[in-house]
Amino acid sequence: MAVTIYDIAETLGISTSTVSRVLNGRSSTLVSQATRNRILKAAEEMGYRPNALARALVTGRTGNLGLFVEALRERTDPQFAQMLEAVELKAHAVGYRLLLSGDLESLIEEGRVDGVIVLDRPSRVRRASMLASAPVMYVHPEPQGEAGSICWSDSDGAYQAVRHLLDLGHTRIAGLFAEYPDTDPPLAKVAGFRKAIREAGAVGLEWRGVLSADAFENACLLTARYLREHPEVTAVFARNDTLALGVMRAAREAGRSIPCDLSVIGYNDTLLAHCADPGLTSVRTPIARAGEIAVEQVVRALAERDADFPEVVLPTTLTVRESCAPPEA
Repeated sequence: MAVTIYDIAETLGISTSTVSRVLNGRSSTLVSQATRNRILKAAEEMGYRPNALARALVTGRTGNLGLFVEALRERTDPQFAQMLEAVELKAHAVGYRLLLSGDLESLIEEGRVDGVIVLDRPSRVRRASMLASAPVMYVHPEPQGEAGSICWSDSDGAYQAVRHLLDLGHTRIAGLFAEYPDTDPPLAKVAGFRKAIREAGAVGLEWRGVLSADAFENACLLTARYLREHPEVTAVFARNDTLALGVMRAAREAGRSIPCDLSVIGYNDTLLAHCADPGLTSVRTPIARAGEIAVEQVVRALAERDADFPEVVLPTTLTVRESCAPPEA
């Protein structure tokens, strides 16, 4: 039978209201620290588990945080898996459960959560007015000075990757952007690629196209085609790890060894980069840490309604493995 606050109160010989006040997280100078410690210790030893519905009625809180990721492809992306694990562990550590959803309305308007973490920029969230009823933090790769954002720069990350290839001595570098459009202004990773190439006075080729609906297969087909057209290329920056693995497959099939004949860098430093053969050098984004900070800030916002949350920009890092080497003379 489930342990209740009445059982704990009877065991300790104190009032149920005192036990309830401590276990529901309500601060009070009426309860000494010694009594608080006794209650928490007894609750742990007796295997007490709070009743979520009862707690919500008492505190006006659900004990849930929402993680809103609108696009299905984002929820199945290997990079998102890094964030999901970190956010769930952090939420649990501060006493919350995590609800993942692609339906913002169901999270907010049905009152299922106390606060929300959104994987996107504030200005791009549809029906953002719904978020006024709960604390919300945003995680995304586009620093724009927007309050409540925890982010990093994909432009800086791409620059870092291409700079690594340039420092190895490569001067003819391709950027595999696949279905990425050639926009004005350019998308972040394209901008970082171009900046590094321009500063070094190197030759940069941008490989785009859709030859298959499957991202890995598309990367294989595009790389095979462009390597035939541009055999002088000695290094490729791929905009994510999936595309980078496609580059590696196509290079092998073309008789090029990695990294001796072709250096390859990916992006996101997912499990794919660890499993690649040879190990894939890849830019690691701080998406996991960004998610943890978002949880911390949502919880703080629940406690301090007037708190300020200026944009936080975290750095990208380059994880160097075996897929890159200086070009052969």
